[in-house]
Amino acid sequence: MRHVNKISASANSSALSFGRSLHAALDALHHQDKEQWPAANLSLLLARHWDKGFANECESKVYFDRGREVLRRYVDEMISSPEQTLGTEVYMMHVVNVSGLHVKLGCKADRVSLHSNRLLEVVDYKTNSSGKLPTSESLAYDLPTFLYYLLARITYPEFTSIKITFLNVITMAKVEVKYNQPQIAANKKAFISVVQEIATSGFGARPCEACAWCAF
Repeated sequence: MRHVNKISASANSSALSFGRSLHAALDALHHQDKEQWPAANLSLLLARHWDKGFANECESKVYFDRGREVLRRYVDEMISSPEQTLGTEVYMMHVVNVSGLHVKLGCKADRVSLHSNRLLEVVDYKTNSSGKLPTSESLAYDLPTFLYYLLARITYPEFTSIKITFLNVITMAKVEVKYNQPQIAANKKAFISVVQEIATSGFGARPCEACAWCAF
């Protein structure tokens, strides 16, 4: 989708390094039992996963202090949350047949959780400092987000109720989408259209750091 939407790979920045650090630290946190969270040394946890892409030590410290508070807030809000974490940094990949064309889809979910009503939740962490998130209405017709849903349905066929959640871990604000049938139909139509456009156009490869074969 990055290629289709002509989105350039972002250059390294302090904000990206901060985001990578938080993602890695949250992944490590969820590998501990929740009972251990209150006593967890969050500074040590964050330090073990701290990225090096900051301008200088002063900037790194400012971001580190902010990151520690982000982790503390996350622990405080999630410690009593009843859902079961099925996995973090979950890679979902599948080949689908679209009008005779075999299309390989893949994505990574930051967290996959199961609620008591057998609702499966696929969570994508956001780390932008503004805390802004899209509306649930716009998210419902965002094709890359729909592919999260599609891959979750294929990967976890035993769960028919699935929601996609964008969670800004800086503010703990979140937006969710649970697709209805008209939204599913509209997204499937858009997906098929994109696949057919790729198949019938001169869709030449462009070097990109997201590509495993490119020399970045």
